[in-house]
Amino acid sequence: MLRTSSLYGRFASAVATATQVAVILVVTLMCVLVLAQVVTRYVLADTPAFLSELATYCLIWTGTLGSSLAFRHRKHVAMEVLTGRLSARGERSVATIKVVLLVAFLAVFFYSSLLFALDMREQISATMDFSMTYPALGLAVGTALMMVQVIDAWLRPEVAHGAQETQIGQALSSPNASARQPKQADPQEQTC
Repeated sequence: MLRTSSLYGRFASAVATATQVAVILVVTLMCVLVLAQVVTRYVLADTPAFLSELATYCLIWTGTLGSSLAFRHRKHVAMEVLTGRLSARGERSVATIKVVLLVAFLAVFFYSSLLFALDMREQISATMDFSMTYPALGLAVGTALMMVQVIDAWLRPEVAHGAQETQIGQALSSPNASARQPKQADPQEQTC
């Protein structure tokens, strides 16, 4: 299992790196498109309609690709009030249930979004004359990437990028937290 999780971890890391590059490129393109909209609107007094439409499609792809990176870095909102009070075994059990439910939801959403994208084959973009399958595929691709990162975070919780923050939070809420060192006075804050 350890070798499998290590191999999967390398795969998930490579996927995350490729996703980061894609997000950077799509956000850059979106910024250029929005800037072009502003320039053409105020300088030329006429904005080509395709700029707004393409920027919207970039936003869809950015949101779904970025969500997979948020899963990797554990930046989605999570309620950890109860799980923080469980034993290590209890926490792992709850994490496993959470991952199973999340992957099941993502699998259903992936299937549905893939069917939606395929149904959009016949619909053509209003201003750019291409199939609406391409913007709609952002949902399916992003969901598949989310599943990769959720499974990786579950297989390797100690490596997850959010683990350090969780350890800090646990240290602050531990019973030994009351034995913390008192804050040292800053010499610049002292007054005569």
